[in-house]
Amino acid sequence: MLNGEVQWHETILQQGPTPKKRTKTAKFDNTPEGFEKLSQWLKSQEIEKVHGALEATNIYGQALAIYL
Repeated sequence: MLNGEVQWHETILQQGPTPKKRTKTAKFDNTPEGFEKLSQWLKSQEIEKVHGALEATNIYGQALAIYL
């Protein structure tokens, strides 16, 4: 956390029709606008369902968990 800002770092591990994995990463702000950018990014990666995991060391992930 820098200057009170929290950002999310996302990683996608995707199993496609062929047994090939791909990994992509991105970073989004912990704001409603950042959550919308996350949704748009997931759609651009052709992701239809998400299994998310958040580190629960504080309440920083609460708004993202509710959004998801």
